[in-house]
Amino acid sequence: MLNKNTIARFYVIARHWLSALTKGIHRSNLSCGRTLARLLRRNFVSPRNDVEKLTFRPFNRSTFQPAFTLAEVLIVLGIIGVVAEYTIPTLVANTQKQIYVTSLQKAFSTWNQALIQMANDGGCIGDLSCFFDSADLHTMGDKIATYFKVVKNCDTTTSGCFSDTVATTFDGTTPTSGNDSTSYYRFITADGMSISLATPSISCSNSTDALTKMCMTNVYIDVNGLKKPNALGRDIFRFVIDNDKGPALYPMGGAKFNYWKTNNRCDYGYNGGTNKSGYYCPGRIIDEGWQMSY
Repeated sequence: MLNKNTIARFYVIARHWLSALTKGIHRSNLSCGRTLARLLRRNFVSPRNDVEKLTFRPFNRSTFQPAFTLAEVLIVLGIIGVVAEYTIPTLVANTQKQIYVTSLQKAFSTWNQALIQMANDGGCIGDLSCFFDSADLHTMGDKIATYFKVVKNCDTTTSGCFSDTVATTFDGTTPTSGNDSTSYYRFITADGMSISLATPSISCSNSTDALTKMCMTNVYIDVNGLKKPNALGRDIFRFVIDNDKGPALYPMGGAKFNYWKTNNRCDYGYNGGTNKSGYYCPGRIIDEGWQMSY
């Protein structure tokens, strides 16, 4: 049970609180504070104790600083919340897209430098046909892997280097399995990217027609490794190794390989397009100046 000394201490605290509170309120509102003080003295504080009398500082209109009411603050917070609900998800999504594109640019540059070096080391400067001397995936995969900083190599025998379930549309709605199988040569690089290779060719001389200048028709690059979303056109991109005008990594959906515009592939949001096939998105990204505008 509270004794009189405890209540007296409470009164002193209440006095200071009320004094501070009244600094910014109108004189007409002081009656509430005085009434509370009288009730405290009448019911709980003995006239013999040494509790100081409550003194109110008079209202000075010249120094009065108006503040927001609680209702106004709540309204503003509500508006901020509504705006944030609609803008923050879009901002986060756009930021993530730019991260994917930046990583893709890095991979694209690294691969093209490696392909030029492969041609030089193969003995045919500017021509990959000397390097691609076998149609065996294991043999060519081993040769290609030496040009990268590999932290894990699954070859064509083990799993764990590439996501087994991959969505073929960039919105992730059509997942397919079997992508981490022995049908592919797979490895993970030091920068966290997963690489999957398939279908090498020994008929990729740059003196032949365009259709046979592809030294490898399946190069999948997952720019964030095994992390999600694992969707073609988002974090996984398909290329071919081209030998047309010198060694180059060529994008699926590019002008000479199932062009995304004329084939209506990965054209979602472009001139009313609705296709979300992720296979052909690398061509669109490069066409649009390294932007993921879908």
